[in-house]
Amino acid sequence: MWRKLRITSIMLVLILLLGTFGLAVPTITVNVQEIGTGANRLVSPVWEGRYTLWQSGTDLVAVELILTADMPAGTVVHVILKNSSGVVVSNGTLVVGPGGIPAGTPFNVTVTPVNSAWVDPTQTEVIILSSDYNTDLSGPIFVNTQKLGLGTYDGSYSRPIIIQGSSVFLDYYPIRMLFISSNPSFPWDSLYFTNTTGSCLYYWKEFNGTFVNSDGRTYSWAVFWVNVTNIPANSNETIFVNYLGSGNPCSAYVNPNKVFLFYDNFSTLANWQTGGTPTISGGELQLDRGDWILSTRSFPVPYSLEVFTNLAYDDGTPYDTRGGGFFSWVYSLGPFILPYVDSAGSGTGEGIGMEYLNWAGTLIPWGQQDGLVQADASSPITTLNWNYGNSNPQYIMGQWEILNATVTSTSVDFSQVLFLTWNGARWVLSASPSTGIPAYAQSTSSYTITVTSDGRILLGQWSGGPTRVDFVFVRKYVSPEPTYTLGNVYYHLTFVPKPPATSTTGASVASTGIPTIATIGKSAPVALPIEGQTSGEKTIPQLQNETDETRGQSNTTERIKELARNANLTLPSDGP
Repeated sequence: MWRKLRITSIMLVLILLLGTFGLAVPTITVNVQEIGTGANRLVSPVWEGRYTLWQSGTDLVAVELILTADMPAGTVVHVILKNSSGVVVSNGTLVVGPGGIPAGTPFNVTVTPVNSAWVDPTQTEVIILSSDYNTDLSGPIFVNTQKLGLGTYDGSYSRPIIIQGSSVFLDYYPIRMLFISSNPSFPWDSLYFTNTTGSCLYYWKEFNGTFVNSDGRTYSWAVFWVNVTNIPANSNETIFVNYLGSGNPCSAYVNPNKVFLFYDNFSTLANWQTGGTPTISGGELQLDRGDWILSTRSFPVPYSLEVFTNLAYDDGTPYDTRGGGFFSWVYSLGPFILPYVDSAGSGTGEGIGMEYLNWAGTLIPWGQQDGLVQADASSPITTLNWNYGNSNPQYIMGQWEILNATVTSTSVDFSQVLFLTWNGARWVLSASPSTGIPAYAQSTSSYTITVTSDGRILLGQWSGGPTRVDFVFVRKYVSPEPTYTLGNVYYHLTFVPKPPATSTTGASVASTGIPTIATIGKSAPVALPIEGQTSGEKTIPQLQNETDETRGQSNTTERIKELARNANLTLPSDGP
């Protein structure tokens, strides 16, 4: 005869068990004479979450929670607030109503009002007694244990990133995010990204560095690309950036090959057809006169190409000559890029060179030229046609920069991202990407094209060189691109006992009956021991995105200047 035994845990049992077993996963064993033994683990209904404190006047009145698992109706959520000595100063309980609370949905637990000066937010505890049970069917006695967990602050922080979708549904779409910190030594490798249920998202840190602001202070910055799994059309999707913890649980998800359609940092030339003698030196591609590379892979239009490059000048070899006699005009082509090469090998793109005054055999540089390049990819150097003209604006030469090219069904559009820093009087180009901020994308050229197939990409150097390339990637593109905003700062929770992968979980709950969030003021900043600051300066660490609303790299010069003039690039201290 089989028997089924249900073990119901109450708050006292929860506290005793967690106090006894700590981070271990306790097991409840039942032994009934003449029947047999059954056992089951005690598991938390959720593994992680986030919280912040809400204030009315000088009193804390509620704790806002965001949990990474569904909370079924009947689940009890108990919050305990303590002072810095660990003494309980307030608490509150919420019983989840009909419909439950879906994972990732913010909700409030009202607490007994208490003066905010008495509360240390880092001592907050969240106890969850779920209406779901964990089932073990392996023994003659089936043991159901009610899911319960204790959540405590784990030393890290989170901020929601609310992504505003485009006009079409997007899946696995890469979003560029530029973060700024007033701490010049901010540990950017501590950042990782998760969805509302706590699952890691693939991401890549493209750059990080420092820059001098117009207030004379040095700030740090970093550019991340995040692969967002789903972005609904004309709607919002929320993900989280997490930072300053003791470790990075998503370190295995730092992978540009999982973020982009194509990525190459040039350890080899295996991904390319080549012409001339392109070389790799120190992890960089080098293109001298007559060298070119053509991607072996093709990409569905629309797409966007990014090249981190140091463009080399031409060498004065005439592509074309006008005039004659004692003086003439010489036009020489240097680097060129064809972001779209169709299946027949016909390529379209941009060429960059120089106009020279040939004065009695002496070439005098007169001005930069750029223009539409068309070529047969099987022999681009000899078949190339360059429709040159005065550059406006000019491309940055002899200095590291980001070149972008977006291919749509009707055009190929070029831009360059400039690294800026303050020289004490004005904004200037930084001598190195690590000491400037890539906060301004400058449109350079746009050409009409006819798309007949998927496209490949070609990079080349007609004369001069070497043009150096550190990496290239191709990504999905949609117009308009999604935008995003950063939400408030949350403390990060870790729950024990950890839910095992084999535990039986309840079904998803409907999105009805969600408790509303009270429209009351945010709590004041709380003193925290942040490294590198004096006791009088202890505040919650803040991150700021490039602007309150960022769309790829579509910012204006004036917006960047306005941003940079602001002495406090981080958000005001309105965190928990």
